[in-house]
Amino acid sequence: MVSERFLALPEEKQRRLVAAGFKVFGLNEYKKASTEDIAREAGISKGYLFYYFRNKQALYLYLYDKALEISRAQVLDSYFHSITDFFEMMAYSARKKAQLSVDFPYLTEFILRAYYSQREDVSGALQKKILADTQASYQAAFQSLNLRAFKPEVDPVYLMRLLQWMGDGYHNECQRRGSPPTVAEMMAEFDRMLALMKKLCYREEYL
Repeated sequence: MVSERFLALPEEKQRRLVAAGFKVFGLNEYKKASTEDIAREAGISKGYLFYYFRNKQALYLYLYDKALEISRAQVLDSYFHSITDFFEMMAYSARKKAQLSVDFPYLTEFILRAYYSQREDVSGALQKKILADTQASYQAAFQSLNLRAFKPEVDPVYLMRLLQWMGDGYHNECQRRGSPPTVAEMMAEFDRMLALMKKLCYREEYL
């Protein structure tokens, strides 16, 4: 749990520590992520890091909550809630999240590594959070959508999960090749996925 000491810091110092945590945890497994590296990236001593957070797990879980808070604040605006088309909603969400890479270039890596973490010291507590947050995300996403556009056999929730898996897989493949995609490349590939799925999943009159 985050301490009042950390919340009392100026916003820019909080942002630097959060960005440092996203980077180190995003590039490394939890066990291998060094709190010394996080402190160095943030421009503080390791002692101060543990002055703000009681241990490594508390820092990690705070960063996970912060990542969701940042992402939701970026995406869930008034325009998002006015969207009625599933594929427009998916494209809008992806573009808004991509804009976060300017301030938090490792946010995506952090979320992906957290989402697929297994057999790590933090995994048990994290998976409970992910399950609850995933359900909340689905509820927010489907509030205003016109689900009549889908063919009867299509499950929109499953489709959303499928698109997430496809996007994650593309990102991981690029990482394995050692050539992280640019925002433009990611969005171009995601648009191709959406166009293909729309043809497969929508009734003819909605294409």
